[in-house]
This record gives sequence, structure tokens and C-alpha cells, in this order.
Amino acid sequence: MTSEKAYSVEARLNALIAAGVDSTITDTGITTVTQATDNLLSASFTIPTDIAGPNLGTEYELVAFGSGTWGSTQQALTLNPQLGGTTAGNTTAIGQTQFNAGAGFRWQFRFIALCTATGAGGAFVIGTFGGASVVSGNILSGIGNNASLGFANGSTPSQSIDTTAPFTMKLTASWASTTGSPSITCRGTLLHRRGP
Repeated sequence: MTSEKAYSVEARLNALIAAGVDSTITDTGITTVTQATDNLLSASFTIPTDIAGPNLGTEYELVAFGSGTWGSTQQALTLNPQLGGTTAGNTTAIGQTQFNAGAGFRWQFRFIALCTATGAGGAFVIGTFGGASVVSGNILSGIGNNASLGFANGSTPSQSIDTTAPFTMKLTASWASTTGSPSITCRGTLLHRRGP
């Protein structure tokens, strides 16, 4: 592809984004968290300040999914959505007895940031939701052999962030302890941009 063609494609994509056409970035890198300290679980996406950056009403949605092992000793798991390197809204804590010791589980986490103000005093309203369930057996609500759970959080007031500088959107995780070798693995991450 010549540089002239590359510029033409980029110009058309930027025009589509400016018109409010949805865009999606994907990452299929596999990341596993086994630590009792906050570590990157999803891909980390940088929100730019150019035409793909935030405007009033722009929505960014990070979707991450994967699997894990609860560990031979049950441990609580904390999922921490981050915007600009700080916790966005609330963390999601899953209690240590949610799944049986050694249980395999699957999960999905959605993190929405809706721009309500731009500039140095920019702001986003944050929403998170998702679920987790055991890998085998019939899926029922509750805890134990057939456990599944759903979760949702919404933040008020909105989170301040300077939109005149690039910032990141990501999901981190940590275990209460490493005893029993619990693990959570992200198998894919998507970042959707919608709106103006």
C-alpha cells in the first residue's frame, strides 16, 4: 500500500468516526493473574485526543472474557476497572466461597465509560456489569457445584479525567491470597467506541 492510499484510508476512517460510526479494537493476547496484588488482566487501550477521542456523549465499552481456576484453597477475587490509571466507579469483589475449591470457572466483564464533559475538566459516568459461572454442571444461581453470579455497578458522581491528554482504559485483578494457586485468565478484550 502506498503512503497516499494509506492516508486516504485513514482519512475515510476518521471521517466515519467523526460522524458517529461505531468502531471496535480487539486484542486476543492471553493474560493470567495469579497474584495477590493488582495486575493487568485485560488488554490496556489508550483513548486518544484526536478525532477518535472523546466528545460529549461518546461511549467507550471495554469487554473482557476468559476462564480461571478457583484454587485448591478458596480465595476472594477483585476485578478493578480503571480509567486513566485509577479505579473507575467501583471494584467488583467475588467472595471466596462463590465457587468450590479447585473449580474451573468462566467469566465476562463489561466496563462502560460515557463522556459527560470534555477538556481539562472532563468527566465520565461509569457502569460495569458481567458474570461468572462454573465450567461444568448445570448453571444455577448461588454458590457451590453449579454456581453462577451476575454483578453490576454504577458510579455517582461521575469520574473526572482530563480529555486533552491520552488516557487508558483497562481491567486489572487481584486475589486475596496466592494460597491454593488461584488463577484468572483473559482470553480476549474488545474496545467499542460509539457516538459522536
